[in-house]
Amino acid sequence: MTEMTDVEAPRALRGRHPTTTRKAPVTAARGRVCRARGCRTVLSVYNTGDRCWEHTPRTPYLFNVRRYAAPRDRRTA
Repeated sequence: MTEMTDVEAPRALRGRHPTTTRKAPVTAARGRVCRARGCRTVLSVYNTGDRCWEHTPRTPYLFNVRRYAAPRDRRTA
């Protein structure tokens, strides 16, 4: 036998969005200071390194980031 349900009644939704993860972001201790001499920048808890952005050595990875490419116009093909 089928029960009638009230379609106006509030419903609790369960589950999660498929693109979300259950892991929390990696954090470091609070109150850390940049290790560069003379720098008094307090590091974010999300910065797991030991230096601020200004004193972090540059890496080749930062220069190899892809740039935005405009989409091709398919009507001219």
